[in-house]
Amino acid sequence: MTYDILPHLDKCVPSSVSPDKLSMYTIALEGWRRGLPLKFYITKYGSRLEINYSFEYEGKEYKFAVSKGEDVTKEAMRIAKNKFLTKEYLSKKNVSVPEGNKFDKSVEDETILDYADKLGYPVVLKPSNANLGQGVIPKIQNRNELYESLQQVRHIQGFYDVIVEKHVEGEEVRIYVLDGKVIAAMKRIPAYIIGDGKHTIRQLIRIKNSERRKNPNYKGRNIKIDKELRKNVEKEGYTLETILEEGKKLYLRKNSNISSGGESIDVTDELTKEMKKLAIDATKAIPGLVQSGVDVIINKNNNTGAVIEVNTRPGIGGHLYPSKGKARDIPKAIIDYYFPNTKRREKSTFFYFDYSSIKEALNSGLAEEIIV
Repeated sequence: MTYDILPHLDKCVPSSVSPDKLSMYTIALEGWRRGLPLKFYITKYGSRLEINYSFEYEGKEYKFAVSKGEDVTKEAMRIAKNKFLTKEYLSKKNVSVPEGNKFDKSVEDETILDYADKLGYPVVLKPSNANLGQGVIPKIQNRNELYESLQQVRHIQGFYDVIVEKHVEGEEVRIYVLDGKVIAAMKRIPAYIIGDGKHTIRQLIRIKNSERRKNPNYKGRNIKIDKELRKNVEKEGYTLETILEEGKKLYLRKNSNISSGGESIDVTDELTKEMKKLAIDATKAIPGLVQSGVDVIINKNNNTGAVIEVNTRPGIGGHLYPSKGKARDIPKAIIDYYFPNTKRREKSTFFYFDYSSIKEALNSGLAEEIIV
């Protein structure tokens, strides 16, 4: 597995920066290299603690969380957090979304199954309020599959409020929008292996995981051998001990989420003007949203798309370290937007700071904030 890398990030992201911290670290690094005073601090979200960061600029403090700057309002976050409410806002602005409906925990599984029968298969099942692709099961083909999926999502994972919507055929693409412009786009593909005629499927998964650990956005996000993976392998007529024929590409999951073994491929230059407009319109449809990651299912044959989700704090690691295609410098675009007067500043592309000591000091309670 090879991947593109931006020259100024080569060997400048410490191994202590996990994939879920890549967005924060690379944006913080970009601003710090331009001479902006950088501060890390702890924020409480209920019982959960999270490390956030801020820059001082022209006498004012600008706070960030993951990739989100403070121009993204609380109202925008409230709307985007609720997937069905997001759909309603998008529909009001005539932004294309898949047909579907929301069901809360008071609704019996049988009612949901009857609705899906009328809607028509295949369908997608997803929690109305979850992150990182948790509980999302795409391309459910019939009532029996949906029944099994409901047992998993509602009664095992505990996501009782769910959305059932029509499956839209096409490629899933994440489009990053900032200040009314498309900055980058990537498609995500499910976990897969390619046979070599020598190794078993189990061994190929182990080899693939070893390769993934070399990519800063994939390390720690291994392809896990679980019930879903075993089931998908068996559906293709194999077992984990099968020696996969040379050149055979075997998809191991339906879900393309990076955290479950998926990979990102840059497709920015492939986007049509219509698909760019769709992502921009989706972002504008939510009040107070100036930057977002818009998930779109794109049908290339007829140049149409449907928005399936809008994210206020999208991870940018997949854009920075794609498995294929060009790496996109989203940290630069974000710092340019929030701090335009720093665009022409000289910046070092060799210096970087140690994140592990910052993380340890904040998480241990030894410090409430640290200025780098």
